[in-house]
Amino acid sequence: MNTSQLFSIFCKFIDERIFSEDNIGSSVAFVVDKALINEFCRKNNIVERDLMYAVRHNLYSYSRNISHIKGVLAIQLYAASKRANSGNITVRNYRDRLSQVLLDWDMYDLQRWMEDHQELYWETFYEWCDSHFFFVAKCKRKSGPGKFVQYPILQSQCVFTEEDLKYIACAFVDYDLLPGEDISETDFWRVIDRNHLFSYFKTSHSHEVGDNSHSDDDYKLQIFNYYFVCNG
Repeated sequence: MNTSQLFSIFCKFIDERIFSEDNIGSSVAFVVDKALINEFCRKNNIVERDLMYAVRHNLYSYSRNISHIKGVLAIQLYAASKRANSGNITVRNYRDRLSQVLLDWDMYDLQRWMEDHQELYWETFYEWCDSHFFFVAKCKRKSGPGKFVQYPILQSQCVFTEEDLKYIACAFVDYDLLPGEDISETDFWRVIDRNHLFSYFKTSHSHEVGDNSHSDDDYKLQIFNYYFVCNG
């Protein structure tokens, strides 16, 4: 499998998981976290580095193909979820994180790519969502610092950071859920008392995620997915 084929498979995966027909007519949380990336890698017998290598090799093959665009934006959102702390994302620390995710992408090249593609990619994505009845949070073009990274930063307000999830994972211990236990999402939420879930939201950002999510299901899915990647 070459890098173009792998990237195309990833784009299709994002489409099917996040923009399925079941979600038409509803608000969509464009959440791409470690659990989702791990799932894709397992299904395709690759490691994360293989995926990021494929993404890097396809960044400059510009296409108005919406599947291609959503695949690139998914990696931007993954970079936002990768930050370890719950402090505010800044222009600088977001670019650092995106560079690291994409195998130390040169900062000058990253900036040039943003100038050439970022606004057009996100606006094309917004237009596609509108025409296909998917409702997502949107940014408008602006000038000045942060005009390119405002797009993934807005979406990241619905995504827990690693620090948020480490606190929330205390619920797994308190409710005797062992790491690696085979459990369905329905049974998982039968074990954990939803009414007490917010007591594990120890950071200000985790509360923001709860407030900014379109529905409880959006952030609860992140918690359920994290259960399968944390080590207890």
